[in-house]
Amino acid sequence: MNKHITHKNYSITILSIICLLSYNTLLCAESSSWSSYISNLLQSTDSLALKLFFVLILGLLLSLTPCIYPMIPITVGILQAQSSTSMLRNFSLALAYSMGIACTFAALGLAAAFTGQMFGNLMSNPIVILALVALLAYLAFAMMGFYEMYTPRFLTNNKNAQGGSLSGAFLFGAVSGTVASPCLSPGLILVLSIVTALGNKLLGFLMLFTFGIGLSIPLLIIGTFSSSISLLPQAGMWMVEIKKIFGLLLLGMCFYFLHFIVPLSVVLWLAVATALILAPLYLRAAQRSTTSSSKILNYGMYALLLAATIGAGSQAYKTTCQTTGDHTHHAFWLTDYSDALQQARTSNAYIFVDITAPYCSICSAIEQNLFTNDHVVSALQKLVPVRIDSSDTTNAVHTNLLKQCKVFGVPTFLLIDPKTETVIKRWGGELYDTCAQAFVAELEPYSNLH
Repeated sequence: MNKHITHKNYSITILSIICLLSYNTLLCAESSSWSSYISNLLQSTDSLALKLFFVLILGLLLSLTPCIYPMIPITVGILQAQSSTSMLRNFSLALAYSMGIACTFAALGLAAAFTGQMFGNLMSNPIVILALVALLAYLAFAMMGFYEMYTPRFLTNNKNAQGGSLSGAFLFGAVSGTVASPCLSPGLILVLSIVTALGNKLLGFLMLFTFGIGLSIPLLIIGTFSSSISLLPQAGMWMVEIKKIFGLLLLGMCFYFLHFIVPLSVVLWLAVATALILAPLYLRAAQRSTTSSSKILNYGMYALLLAATIGAGSQAYKTTCQTTGDHTHHAFWLTDYSDALQQARTSNAYIFVDITAPYCSICSAIEQNLFTNDHVVSALQKLVPVRIDSSDTTNAVHTNLLKQCKVFGVPTFLLIDPKTETVIKRWGGELYDTCAQAFVAELEPYSNLH
């Protein structure tokens, strides 16, 4: 009977996560229009209570983007490592984790609004990335059973140490909040603008904290139900193997963040080496398994790791052998704003500025979905397109441009009149949901500068 209930709990847990991810995917295409509608309501109301409500809803809508997807395995991994036998306790841990994310989001947002610095610039700092990778690797290997996770005493609730501590979950959330912080959209830019206009840091922090809570609601739900995998003490080997899968997901996130500061070829070879080390361990575990379900799962993971080794190895070899990174669709981008400004004034054309960063996942998605389209490329070539790496703070011209145009984060796309250097049009993360034809139609009126 207990075994049946355990498998039922496991099925409900996995189905809940899958359903939430599917729900996010289905709504992602509509979130842009809804966020615009909520943004208009936010601007039109004078009531603080309504502003906070609209900010909460806006954060929830903006969570339905690729920005939040990298947080899912991190959330599952951290809360699984501190799992409890009480559903209420699991919810409390997930809530503390979400509040940690919201606090980090609010603090970084305030720093952006009151100092004019790029929102999420921490993710361009190698020290921050290495610290995050170390945290994820520690959690990953703990979930894979190499050792028991150690939580410092000051983060442990002595009365219920086995179930993790709220302060520990909050701290992990605060650290993990840097993952979601770089992603921006017009909705968040609007919130930051309102905070700047308020001039009240307390109210500004409250609004950004509320926005962060809205953004982390999906993580709160995923965290609560993913923790229910280990609700019952008699969970058996099935649940141990499932935790190993989550550990592998966390390990994959380590490679994802490493590629921000390490060449992609090096990251791929590291992934190949890791897969080669782990594959024999799963083969050995499969041979020693006493249940058919555990044996099937371990053999499946062994085959998956072998396939990953071949795939990653092939890609690593191609990446290593590449002598240039030039592609047909990327060749037209300039990389210096001063050169673009001079060329725009000479050719009497508008400047299209793509402000991006290596750590921005949605920037890469927009690049693949939109900027590789032949019609979009043709439309951009009628302008003067320039791509700026916001993580490079050594270029004073680019730094001044970001401050002058009030660019709080990435992705940000600007259409600039070279005569006055004023922003004519601005886009953000909503371009992820914009089809090529619609974007070309938006650019068409600016093909020639009169």
